[in-house]
Amino acid sequence: MNLNKKSLLAVCGAALSITLSSCNGVKPTMDLLKDSDDAGVYKDALGEFEKLLNEAEDPKVTDADERYVRMAKAEAALLDSGVMMPTTTRGGNYAITRVAPHTVAYTYSGNDDDKLRNLVVTAGDNKDSLINKEHRAELMAQWQKAVNGEGEYTAASVKSYLEGKGYTISKKHQTSWSTAPETLDILNTSAQADTETLCNVVEGLVEFDNIGHLHATGPEDWTISDDGKTYTFSVPANNPWVDNQGKVVSSYGNVTAEDYVTGFQHMLDAKAGLEWLVSGVIKGVSKYLKEEVGFEEVGFKAVNGKVVIELEQPEGFFPTRLAYTMFSPVNKAFFESKGGVLGIKAFAEKKAKEDYTYGKVNKPETALYCGAFYVDTHTASGTAGDIVLKKNSHFFKASETTLDEVKWVYDAGENLDQTFNSCINGNYSGIGLTGANLQKAKDQGIFDSKAYITDTESTTFFGGVNLHRQTYGLSGKAVRSKKTVAQAEFWQKAVLNKNLRKAIVHSFDKATYNAVSVGEDIKNESLRNMYTKPDFVKLSKDVTLDGQTFNKNTDYGDVVQYYLEQLGTKVEVADGKDGWYKPEEAKKYLEKAKEELAKAGVKWDKGASIEVVYLSTAANNTAQAKAYQQKFNEVFKDADIKVTLIEAKTSEDFYKVGYRAANGAALGADLFYGSGWGPDYADPSTYLDTFKPNGDGYMTKVIGLW
Repeated sequence: MNLNKKSLLAVCGAALSITLSSCNGVKPTMDLLKDSDDAGVYKDALGEFEKLLNEAEDPKVTDADERYVRMAKAEAALLDSGVMMPTTTRGGNYAITRVAPHTVAYTYSGNDDDKLRNLVVTAGDNKDSLINKEHRAELMAQWQKAVNGEGEYTAASVKSYLEGKGYTISKKHQTSWSTAPETLDILNTSAQADTETLCNVVEGLVEFDNIGHLHATGPEDWTISDDGKTYTFSVPANNPWVDNQGKVVSSYGNVTAEDYVTGFQHMLDAKAGLEWLVSGVIKGVSKYLKEEVGFEEVGFKAVNGKVVIELEQPEGFFPTRLAYTMFSPVNKAFFESKGGVLGIKAFAEKKAKEDYTYGKVNKPETALYCGAFYVDTHTASGTAGDIVLKKNSHFFKASETTLDEVKWVYDAGENLDQTFNSCINGNYSGIGLTGANLQKAKDQGIFDSKAYITDTESTTFFGGVNLHRQTYGLSGKAVRSKKTVAQAEFWQKAVLNKNLRKAIVHSFDKATYNAVSVGEDIKNESLRNMYTKPDFVKLSKDVTLDGQTFNKNTDYGDVVQYYLEQLGTKVEVADGKDGWYKPEEAKKYLEKAKEELAKAGVKWDKGASIEVVYLSTAANNTAQAKAYQQKFNEVFKDADIKVTLIEAKTSEDFYKVGYRAANGAALGADLFYGSGWGPDYADPSTYLDTFKPNGDGYMTKVIGLW
């Protein structure tokens, strides 16, 4: 879901050396860490986390509640390591909108909450068409009753309510993109920038509804074998493949079980950052990815028109995995007509050839569609272009689709006036009110009647401490480090010290950092202090581990809190607090780090600097970077360490060294806080597995590894 793998971008300097703008390209005098050292760095920083996570995921741990407790213990070790700093979650900011609440799927995991087919949007080109906060509150109350089993809350009932209040309902929804999509192949990407739009043009085997219930999309509910290892899913009936004009392509027929099998194999073959989510879960996948067996040995098959999935071991939450788009179908004949081939080696050889055109970005004709929408226009690239989806009238649930068109236009927040005016004028269905836009809403009398605080979500954003920096600049003069070779060499040794990292995480004043964006009065609303959403799961019964009993209904976060305290890290992990900011503790950790480094023969560099890249054309990003720098430098004003800001002048360069970095080696900062992760299924491992070693964990690149 980041969500957020692997052609190395061009950097200045060879793989085993660095080139810095301040040292005229002189080769370092010491050997820097090489790629082969990633495993050693990981073991030193996260070895305990890995051990505890493996214990939690041991197949012998068959009790779900015990598994949760063990995972909480592992998460405590991850947080205590100081390699990552949870910052915020999505939501918790002021917003104005024409979008009715909870008319899309309600879920903590998967992609369904990005599917817009049931979205209810009011129409208008002025502030009066924005939904009043009182009306939104009434709709939220109706939704909560439906969640409690009291009445209904559907697109039709919401539309009726809004029309009764004098609103007109729109058939169009327009929003923005800031990171350009790179493919139309939803199975060959793991970036939110791609899947956010593409999840609307495919249909999976299950889906969440708007009150949080998981349903099969086919005509029958799924079945589970007596041993809990085999799941059988029916396929949506009479759902044809359509082209980029919304026309049925009769030669490809309706979506079949075989199409889901083809899609699953293509996803594994592509190795684009999705495959690890099912490695060790679905039978045979691990061996297939190692090319030890053929796909016929993988437990994902079409049998009598149904999809049959065999697991390595029982997994009660398995159906929630299928709400992620990595289980999307692909029509084999069409795939092959665009040069596609199946098989890991065959695809690896084919994908770079000119005759392989399947799912090419900005070429909607290179894909087929089977969801509520199809891709009509796709010109998004760099910092311009549009993405337009139109209603698929042949979709098997087309009668439920409320919109005729969804459009994304480029907007990275570089012109807040334009963003604000585009919303008021009806070009955007809604926007978050941050920075200057928040003040504009107040000045124009919109805030009091229209602004509301958005719900917080399960996505967690965090800062990653680069343990193995290898990129110090992009080609040309873009995003250039200010460090000398000596400073870079010193920091590469110093950052491996755990107490130094803990000094960094305890000095982060997240509330001030957040306030410059969302406002002083709600600066704590979206703060998050752990990786997993604290109430993501809770215990269904009492569990005793390590001599401690955790009672039934205990939130996962409370267990993490307990284990952090056992490690001597006394923080508050609950949402809505600046639970890690402890300036005096930070200073103590720094002094311990200096002592330990001195004993190891590493002399402290009085010019020690943590480089943070920011996007100078984005007002909010710039303001947050400066707030982080100011507060950090205040904490350590007498301590010979500071934050240095490195300017990126374009969003493309900013994303290259961070969110879009091809791998850990391409991460171009000492600290990058622009990445996040949203859960793909309903188990804490969906977060924690992203920090597994050896390239198996998706988020290790944010700490400079793999």
